[in-house]
Amino acid sequence: MEGTSAGGEPAELPEVTGSMVPPEPEPIPEPAEIPPLPEPEPEPEPEPEPVPIPEPMEIPPLPEPEPKPIKEELKPDVVVPPKPEPKPEPKPEPKPEPKPKPKPKPKPKPKPKPKPQPNPKEPVSTLRKTTGPSENTGSEAKGLSDNGKGSGVGNANKEGGNTAGSITPATHIGGHLNNPKPPYPQASKMRGEEGSVGLRVQVTADGRASNVQVVKSSGYSRLDNSAKKAVEKYRFSPAKQGGRAIPYTYTFSINFKLNKR
Repeated sequence: MEGTSAGGEPAELPEVTGSMVPPEPEPIPEPAEIPPLPEPEPEPEPEPEPVPIPEPMEIPPLPEPEPKPIKEELKPDVVVPPKPEPKPEPKPEPKPEPKPKPKPKPKPKPKPKPKPQPNPKEPVSTLRKTTGPSENTGSEAKGLSDNGKGSGVGNANKEGGNTAGSITPATHIGGHLNNPKPPYPQASKMRGEEGSVGLRVQVTADGRASNVQVVKSSGYSRLDNSAKKAVEKYRFSPAKQGGRAIPYTYTFSINFKLNKR
């Protein structure tokens, strides 16, 4: 190795003498010219916005005060109460006509013997006129119960003459027939309607009403209709002639009368 002696000690270096020359200084570069900064352009001042002039508001005209209505003092009308309708005077009930007493039959006079004639003619037979059953009105019925129903109770008078024996007239009287009383209409009861209804009934041989007619009105259609409808459903004891049932025209009356307390 260099610098070491054989004995391992370091070898001595030769001394170098001389003066140290300082190095020349490097020239300082001149500073580069800095261009002047451009002057900033002045910002234009913003023009002030025009202040909008508010348009004058139209003031609506004040509403004219409505004139107060002048209250007229109304005099109350004098209400005249209606005069109550006069109730119809009840019709007097006709008394039943007394049954005529049967007249005694005159004794047949002996026929005179015909005188002999030279030229006798044949005798001409004559027909004897017969009268059918008359339509006499029976006695009127009276309303009995306080529910205002009229009853259908009545009697028929005897009939006219006949050629085949006496006629027993038809009748609607009898508990076995069970005929109800005609209903008293509620409206008639409220109005105080009363009256008598005359009815003509064609009674068949089996005791039914084949035709019912109002021959005498009570003056109120409600009472007439009630009596007619009830009698149309009635059962009758048929008229008999010589023990045989026959058709018969039967006339009787039904009374509608309210029980006044």
